Amino acid sequence: MFDLLCQYCDLDPSKTIMVGDNLYTDIAFGNKFGLHTVCVLTGVTNQTLVDKVNCSPEDELFRPKYVLQSVTDILNILKE
Repeated sequence: MFDLLCQYCDLDPSKTIMVGDNLYTDIAFGNKFGLHTVCVLTGVTNQTLVDKVNCSPEDELFRPKYVLQSVTDILNILKE
């Protein structure tokens, strides 16, 4: 389904950001399809869980590229 969305909207996954608050759904989806992933710590996920996933080799799919306290912090990432 995501492949169809990319074709229909002419999306380049390497230039697309997935923002979410759940490592096991949002971040996993983004990583699976080669998106830049941003986990916002305002919902399901907290820093303790992010640290746990970052230390676990089998949890690579759930590791976000960026972790933010607030979605408003995304402006700093977009400048990179």
